[in-house]
Order: sequence, then C-alpha cells, then structure tokens
Amino acid sequence: MKQDLYVYSREWAYKDIPSKIIIEELLEDDTGKQDIVDYKFLCYQGQPRYIVYDQDRFSGHKRNIYDIDWNLIPCTTDVPKIEESIEKPLLLDEMLRIATKLSEDFPFVRVDLYCVNKKIYFGELTFYPWSGYVKFDPEECDVLLGEKININEIRRDNK
Repeated sequence: MKQDLYVYSREWAYKDIPSKIIIEELLEDDTGKQDIVDYKFLCYQGQPRYIVYDQDRFSGHKRNIYDIDWNLIPCTTDVPKIEESIEKPLLLDEMLRIATKLSEDFPFVRVDLYCVNKKIYFGELTFYPWSGYVKFDPEECDVLLGEKININEIRRDNK
C-alpha cells in the first residue's frame, strides 16, 4: 500500500492514484489447481497479434509466445520457455474476439485473460507490459513485438 508505482516504474498513468485493496474471486480449475494459465494478448490498433502464455507463475514460472494462429514464436524472455508442446486453447477464438473488443480504442494494449473450467475471465488491460523492462532473446524479438506499434497514433492520442 505504501509503494508508489509511479516512482517505482515511471508509468505516468499511476501518478497520484490512491492505493486501494481489491478482493477478487479465487480462480481454480476443476483439479483444485490455483496456479492457472494466464493468456496475455498483445493488441495493436484493436487487433490481437501475439499471445503470451504464462504457466505456473507462482511455482516454476514458464512462458511461451505465440501468434494468433497458435504458432510458437522463437522468443524467450526473463522467464524460461515451456519445452513441451502446448495445445491450442479450446476457447482461443472467443478469447481473441474478447481481446479485439477490449482493445479497439487503443493504439496498443495488452489484454490479460484467463480460461478456467471452460469459462473466460478478464484480468486486466495494461499499456506498459512488464513496465518495459523485459529482455527478449534474440534481440530481434523486441523489433518483432514492437514494430506494429504505430508511434504516430500514440502521439496523436496524447495531444
């Protein structure tokens, strides 16, 4: 409650926002697993282009990045890659539809969703994924994920 996220990460949108405690429903799958999969949709001009798939975030965190056709992108981040093959999510098309709708008004936004027991839950919208500090390997991934951001559109929106 005492940490000022604006000072910590220099994300201007957090400046002067009072701290609050929010209590959310605990999501767990049918097996009782609470460490659920996190789907992060990178959306550009209202169109999802990439999906960051995070698993076991609190107990052996691993991450893969896919295109919207569920092809693995050869990028790694500060989190180890998942070595085993991950099947395309059953409700991926619906999650893409939701991400498209939620991102339609923004030049760039990450839409976070969860799919638990065949039900989709909204996580958050973020304009600063990982506060801009994640290192991608190889470096070309920075270009791949960033080149679709239309800087002129962002500048126009901030005037």
